[in-house]
Amino acid sequence: VWDIRNPSKSVAVIKGEIAAIRSVKFNENGSVLGLSEAADFLHLVDVGKNFEQKQVVDVFGEISGFCFTPDAEGLFLGINDGNFGGLMEFERIHHGPLSQYF
Repeated sequence: VWDIRNPSKSVAVIKGEIAAIRSVKFNENGSVLGLSEAADFLHLVDVGKNFEQKQVVDVFGEISGFCFTPDAEGLFLGINDGNFGGLMEFERIHHGPLSQYF
């Protein structure tokens, strides 16, 4: 991740679990950066915590895509698998200083 104001130095390096990162998106208010791998994993990184805190969602099957809701309180995750495909919906849960998608 780079800050365009200083492209000579990266802000953070976020690695995948098993596959290349296929899609990268910020939520509507810019507080969460979502990164999906081609298979099995969606990473949700807290931008406000200098990219150091993240939640990893582990699913079964190829990830076809994801998107955040306009209010930044939920997300949808598409699964493309011959046996277990579908659409999953996650809602943000607030517990004190920690927010997660469940």
